[in-house]
Amino acid sequence: MFAEDTGDVRPDPYVQCELKKDNRTQIAWIPEKFATPGQVLRVKDRGTWEDGWLVAHTFQRVERPLNLERTRRVFAKKLK
Repeated sequence: MFAEDTGDVRPDPYVQCELKKDNRTQIAWIPEKFATPGQVLRVKDRGTWEDGWLVAHTFQRVERPLNLERTRRVFAKKLK
């Protein structure tokens, strides 16, 4: 997080990304500072850290966690 001169504290923006490792692919929301195609990340999945996930593609960006949660709910409804 960073604080602006106004004293307003804002969360880091998140970006929806396609991550790939070996023959596996996952879609995840990650902080924007890590969402660079070609970057290799360490990802925590089900409580275990795993190295070697490649940021293959980036998609939409959200500014606030509220928007992120709203986007997740809308996407979940579309899958039903």
